Amino acid sequence: MDETEIRLLEYARNGDISGLYFMIQQNPKYLESFNEIQFVNTPLHLVAAAGYTNYAIEIMNLMPSFGRTLNTEGLSPLHLALQENRAETVIALIRLDKGLIRVKGREGMTPLHYAAKTNRVDHLAKFIYDCPDSIEDLTNRFQSVAHVALENNNFEAFNLVFGWLRRRGREDVLGWKDVEGNTVLHIAALKNQVLVVKRLVNLVRINKKNYTDMTPIDIAVSRENNDVKEVLIRAQAKRARELSEFTLTQYLCSPLGIIEKVFRNFILVRKDLSIDMRNFVLLVAVLIATATYQAVLSPPGGVYQGDANNNNTVNKVARDTNIPIINPSWEPEDSLTGTMVMPKLIYNQFMPANTLVFILSLSVIVFVLQARAYTIILDVCLIFLAYGYLIAMVCISNSSNVSWILFSLSWCTMVLVFLLKMFYYLVKAMCEARNRSSIRNLFDKLPQEVYMIKYIRRMVMQYIVLEK
Repeated sequence: MDETEIRLLEYARNGDISGLYFMIQQNPKYLESFNEIQFVNTPLHLVAAAGYTNYAIEIMNLMPSFGRTLNTEGLSPLHLALQENRAETVIALIRLDKGLIRVKGREGMTPLHYAAKTNRVDHLAKFIYDCPDSIEDLTNRFQSVAHVALENNNFEAFNLVFGWLRRRGREDVLGWKDVEGNTVLHIAALKNQVLVVKRLVNLVRINKKNYTDMTPIDIAVSRENNDVKEVLIRAQAKRARELSEFTLTQYLCSPLGIIEKVFRNFILVRKDLSIDMRNFVLLVAVLIATATYQAVLSPPGGVYQGDANNNNTVNKVARDTNIPIINPSWEPEDSLTGTMVMPKLIYNQFMPANTLVFILSLSVIVFVLQARAYTIILDVCLIFLAYGYLIAMVCISNSSNVSWILFSLSWCTMVLVFLLKMFYYLVKAMCEARNRSSIRNLFDKLPQEVYMIKYIRRMVMQYIVLEK
């Protein structure tokens, strides 16, 4: 330690802020000179490690860049304050700049990782709360904070991280692989942590293989961790040799099927829809659906109605609109009450066209609506709106054969559209990190030779390729 550093620490020990400015007056470039060196022990490193909080705040305000500078040991001032257990200084530094929590030091470890490694649960909770995104930071070994806590047998720290991830809906972090391909479940099996394994089996994929082709149950068997093995067996975990994994290499070398082409085009269309375009398409589709639905409620020419004496007369709408009746001398029977006045020849042209446009507009609305809990309810409402339309069409029809054919085709189309959308979001959920573990665990437990399971796996690969 040179003379300047000794003087600085002496001023800091005495709380003499004016001493710092006296040194700056003697050498105006005193603080700035440290920025010229990539790895250097700055004045902030010195006072943070010594726990002189007021001095640390003063220097941090003058030179914010010091907070992210690493010394020759690969540590930032916040790392040093944590290392020396200077709690007051740690809190002061992150109040000035919460981004310091994400500064990577030696081995890519952030202060968050260091707090997990040393089981400083109070600091760990503060860091995660103040900077939630720091949970995504990985070390040079691609380890998350959950990996670090569990690998160092700091179960209190792991439980804190686990609770945070559950409450934030970020269980996907537990399924991330480190440099050896191990998830948190692999490490728990390796460490023979039965309670941790019990908590993880329903949240992460239990059959993931690491880069040595070992699943968690393979590790438990090789280490003779029988308690962990029993837990995994009850969760229907499988050995690596029992898995018939469909790899990306196999998928890319296989031919593209017709259904995959349809699915690919659907994904590409959705990707190209901007928010403005989506709103425009929805507006036009709603207007078309409204107009075509109204055409069934009030068809051209009207409907036959019965009078008070149960004798049928032509609907007033038909008379007022001057639509000619093909045979005006013909008196309709009671069975025609409520049916369309429109002749069958015209009906057989009008109703299929109107129904086609209505069903297509509803299909577009179903496809364009984003998949949320409330929009799925809207999708169901749209399906039953179509059902109501079709029932109304059959009731007023004067051509039952055409009406029932339209009913069957249209209803099947709407159900198919809804199922296709649900299938798309099932595939999407299996691919997206936040949702995939529980769903993919379910599919891992199903017989892999079933054709439908194979096809879903192909669709998952298709989605992964297109979303990159």
